[in-house]
Amino acid sequence: MKKLIGVDFNKFPWSRYLESRRKVAKFIKNKYKKSDVKLKQLDLKFIKDLEYYWKTTYKRTLLACTRTRNTKELLYI
Repeated sequence: MKKLIGVDFNKFPWSRYLESRRKVAKFIKNKYKKSDVKLKQLDLKFIKDLEYYWKTTYKRTLLACTRTRNTKELLYI
């Protein structure tokens, strides 16, 4: 993905992606005591727990959490 900077997107979205990835990894480590979880293990409870974690830990806006929820809904299609 890094090779697409300047082609499909600029550095700002890339840095946001890396920051979000770091925060999700931290959540997984804190909540599940694992370094990673399988995609098929993600369920609505995971998304709601992640949403709560982001709101309380990072004071993320609802928009960021809504995007996360929408991503999960897309996975079910």
